[in-house]
Amino acid sequence: MNEYSQRAVPLPGEVVLLLHKRNGSHHLNANPSVTTAAAEIGELALQHRVMAERTKWKRVKLHILDPRPSGVSWTDSLLEHLVTKSGPQGKPLELSSWLSRRTSAFKEHRRRLTGHGLLTRHEHKFLGFIPHDRHVPDNLVRDSLISELRQVLRVERPIDNRLALLIALVHASNLVHAFGFDRTERRMAKSIAKGEHLGGAVEAAIAEAGAAIAAGAAAAGAGGGGGGDGGGDGGGGG
Repeated sequence: MNEYSQRAVPLPGEVVLLLHKRNGSHHLNANPSVTTAAAEIGELALQHRVMAERTKWKRVKLHILDPRPSGVSWTDSLLEHLVTKSGPQGKPLELSSWLSRRTSAFKEHRRRLTGHGLLTRHEHKFLGFIPHDRHVPDNLVRDSLISELRQVLRVERPIDNRLALLIALVHASNLVHAFGFDRTERRMAKSIAKGEHLGGAVEAAIAEAGAAIAAGAAAAGAGGGGGGDGGGDGGGGG
């Protein structure tokens, strides 16, 4: 089964598009691997496959709810790894530790987007010999995503489960600054990442998952840069 046939782009794919600048480099104020790994967990939460919850000790625990195969290769592989890591007793996982170890997430989803034509790879060498490839996004899709986020933050469109999780990830990774959101919009993103201002259209489990995943991603360094090979700043705008 192809996840792109079910929805235009799954949550980690959307995040990878947003992590790239228009010129094909990626934003240096976000850790691409941690942020993409957090988006993977968000996608599983959307499918009610996992539950993320905050503990009183300010840690985030990840519980596996439904490990059955879905037919989508990356989700099935990810669930298999999570089940193995949780052990025979199915113990909850420490989310920030998992995200820190999931270092290949960004590259894997970047390859999928490239295969579907949503990123275009341009070979580039720094100083003439150091590989420094860029991956130029489909900017119609990328700009549409940013527009969706801005409309929600301005209360110009209703929020739903997917957008609640996406905004939580954008906040945790500091991409709110990269997209030029103003102070009021950034405050709204922060509130949404805490599970606030969601209304009745967002399920309670998703509201908690978004807040928990944002907290776990921040603890793992989602907003700290590094963790990817997608090229330097390159001087391009967001």
